[in-house]
Amino acid sequence: CHGPDGAGDGPLARTLNQAPIDLRIHAQPGVHSDGTLFLWITQGIPGTPMPAFATALSEKQRWQLVHYLRHLARAGSMQQP
Repeated sequence: CHGPDGAGDGPLARTLNQAPIDLRIHAQPGVHSDGTLFLWITQGIPGTPMPAFATALSEKQRWQLVHYLRHLARAGSMQQP
């Protein structure tokens, strides 16, 4: 849904009633804590198409995803002028 770069433009994005957010913005330092990102990945976000991944991903994999989101955010900020 979020696409390979986390921009919210993945192949499933067009099929959703609410477009996925640009994760690179929400993963910027100081916007949301690691714990908040982990909670959203684990439980999903009520009122949005964001599903819970608690049963699909191990705890370790969910933390790895948080770290990957932080990496995307840093990479995205480096590309901006």
